[in-house]
Amino acid sequence: MTWAGRAALVVVSTLSVVTLTEGLLRYLGIGQTGLETWHTRNLYRPDPDLIYSLHPNATETWSTEEFVEQVHTNAIGLRGGELLDSGARPRILILGDSQTFGHGVRNEAPYPRRLQTLFEARGRAVEVINAGMQGYGSDQSYKLFATRLRGLEPDLVIFAHYWNDIYDNVSKALYLIEDGGLVELDATGHPIYRLGWLHEILPVAILELRITRILFGALITVGNEWLDASAYENRPQRWGRKKLFLQLKELERMSREDDFGLLVLAVPYRDGEPDHYRYLRHLERSGIPVLDAHSHPQWESRKGKFFYGKDDHLTEQGHRRLARQLYDFIGPSDLLAGRGSRATKSQSTQPQAGSTRQGSGAPTGILP
Repeated sequence: MTWAGRAALVVVSTLSVVTLTEGLLRYLGIGQTGLETWHTRNLYRPDPDLIYSLHPNATETWSTEEFVEQVHTNAIGLRGGELLDSGARPRILILGDSQTFGHGVRNEAPYPRRLQTLFEARGRAVEVINAGMQGYGSDQSYKLFATRLRGLEPDLVIFAHYWNDIYDNVSKALYLIEDGGLVELDATGHPIYRLGWLHEILPVAILELRITRILFGALITVGNEWLDASAYENRPQRWGRKKLFLQLKELERMSREDDFGLLVLAVPYRDGEPDHYRYLRHLERSGIPVLDAHSHPQWESRKGKFFYGKDDHLTEQGHRRLARQLYDFIGPSDLLAGRGSRATKSQSTQPQAGSTRQGSGAPTGILP
């Protein structure tokens, strides 16, 4: 047999095996789930600094049996409309994961957008920037701000913390802890970054194969174990929290240097105990305000309305409720009077330690 004949035989045999395997997988219903993060081909891109991020100026719609999600990103790759000129309005920037991003709701429904609407409805011109990203832990949110968004000169940074961020800080780690400080890791070494790169170059027909989905799923699983256990001292939860506190300490330093306020938001989740975020009380001693939205009893009593049934993300009603809690925490105060005026504010508006609240009443000390 000639070389060409042998090559043709190999190709035909390979195609036959792939076709038979694909048919069997479809018959058995295996590999039906979409690829984590990359289910919307035109929305996400591999990012050499953050593992992945959003494509700028992208529009995508996808749905499940519970919801339809419509997403549009702006010129800098954040969900929502274009930013206003710097200084046009007091600016609030909210960092977080898919709960902040608004997974499962329309483009105008995430709580950052609804927070801006609440201010506008009461005659206060405030710009709220949604910097949430699906699947991000605090490693990625912190690095996104420190390296790319700090230059937006926000008046208030809200660091939205969701319970599983601690574990994302292990599976999508961008930092190690050495000598009590944060040391960057190379994001391009992460299997999910490599998966994203493959997803960018492979044709749709190959990406839709069940075999491809299974192989990519295996890559994600490898990503969850990409750090040796010794890196986090065999205590991933404790290590993830320690990184969170180091990042918040750095953000607090930046807030003093740049004169912006810092607020930590404990994002509600469906099945958690009311005091689940008690570890955030550690921040009170450093004077960082914490809004423990999750501790409000309505999140438990009305969780059937505030969360999806099969997916634990916030519904549109849940986003409205969370926006209202945030507004009740910061809205009635005079803390968003505008840029350039904060240095002249009275001492009564300075940050105070022990300002953890459930969202009832006006706070003191969110902005300097």
